[in-house]
Amino acid sequence: MRERKKGNRTQQKGTGIVCQMVGRGVFLLLVCVCLSACGGKSAGDYYKEGIQLMEQKKYEEAAQSLAEAVKKNPDRAEYYLDYAFALIQTGKLEDALIQFDKGYSNKDNQIVRENNKKILRGKGIAYSLLNQYEEAKQCLEQALEIKEEKELNRDIMAYLGQACRKLGDYEQAIEVYSDLIEEKKSDAAAYVGRAEVYALSGKLEEAVSDYDAALALDSTNFSCYFGKYNLYAAAGMEAEAKAVLSAAYALKTTTNEDYYNLAIIHYLSGDYDVALVEMEEALRNGFIEANYYLGSIYHQKKDWENAFYYYHQYEETVSTISVAAFYEGMADCYQQQGNYDEALEAVERGLRLQDRNSQAGLLYRRVSSRLILPRQQKAQRSICSLYRRMPRCKGN
Repeated sequence: MRERKKGNRTQQKGTGIVCQMVGRGVFLLLVCVCLSACGGKSAGDYYKEGIQLMEQKKYEEAAQSLAEAVKKNPDRAEYYLDYAFALIQTGKLEDALIQFDKGYSNKDNQIVRENNKKILRGKGIAYSLLNQYEEAKQCLEQALEIKEEKELNRDIMAYLGQACRKLGDYEQAIEVYSDLIEEKKSDAAAYVGRAEVYALSGKLEEAVSDYDAALALDSTNFSCYFGKYNLYAAAGMEAEAKAVLSAAYALKTTTNEDYYNLAIIHYLSGDYDVALVEMEEALRNGFIEANYYLGSIYHQKKDWENAFYYYHQYEETVSTISVAAFYEGMADCYQQQGNYDEALEAVERGLRLQDRNSQAGLLYRRVSSRLILPRQQKAQRSICSLYRRMPRCKGN
C-alpha cells in the first residue's frame, strides 16, 4: 500500500511538472505573439518615418517607407500624396501619377477638397517634368478652381505660367505672371518668368525691364544674368551680352554653387578650356547638370566620342530635359555616328520644347537628316541588290 501511494504521489508530481511546462510554453507563445503584434510598425509609423526621411532628402528610403504605409492603410489620401511626391524626387514620374490618381476622391467635403487640390498640383508638377504641358495645364487649372488651401495658389500659378509658356500660349502666360507680380511686387521669380515669355514673344525691352526688376530684388541671382545674356546674345547685341557676363563675373563666389555658376560664365564666354576643368569639379560636387555643359564643350571641340558620353550621362541622370540645345547636340552626335533615325528622333524631341533660340538649328538638322537618310537607305538597298546578283561559288 505504501509503495502504491508513493507511486501515485510520484506520478502526480510528474504530471504537475508536465502541466507547468505546457502552461509555461503556452504563456511564452502568447508573449511572443503579443510582442510581435506590438513590435510591428503600423501604417502611421511607416508614414511618419517616410516624412522624416523626406525631410532628410533620403528619397529612395522615404518612398519605401511610404509604400509600406499605403499597403497597410490604403484609405488615407495623404499617404498616396506624399508617396507620390517621394517618387517624383526619385524620378519615377509615371509611378507618381498612378499614386496621385489612387489618392484622388470624387467625394465632396472640405478634407477631400483640400487633398484633391494638393493631388492636382502634384499631377501638374509631374506632367510638367514629363514635358506633357497640356495635361499639366489642365490639372493646375483644376487645382486653382478649388477654393481651399489658398496658400498653394501662388505656387500653382507659377507652374501654370510655365506650362502656358511651353505650350506657346504667351498671352495667358503673361497674364498669369502679371497677376503674381500684382499680388506680390517682391516676387523676383515672377519677373523672371514673365521676362522669359516676353523674350519668346520678341518683346526685348519688356524682357530686359523684367530682368532688371528681378535683379533689383536680388542682385546675386545668377539665373537672371544668364537669362539677360541669352536675350542679348539671341538679338546679336554682343556688347550688351558681354556687359551682363562681366557683371555676373564680379559677383562674390563662396559656395560650390557659386563656383558652378562661374563655370557657366566661362562657358558662355567661350573660355572652354577653363570651363572644362570647372565643370568637372562641379560634377564631382554633385551638380549633375554639368554633364550637359561638358557634352557641349566637347561638342564645340568636335570630340564626338566625349560629347556623346556626357550628353548621354546628362540624359540618364536628370529627371527631365527642358534644354532644346541638348537635342541639337545629340542630333549632331548621332549624325556623326551615321545614326540618322536617332538624329531625327532627337530633333523632333527638341522641337517639342518650343525653344525659339534652338528652333532654327533643330529645323536645319531635321532637313539634313531627312536628306541623308534616304540616300543612306538607297545605298544600302543598292549594296544588297549587288550582293544578290553576285555569282555563287560552286562546291560550297
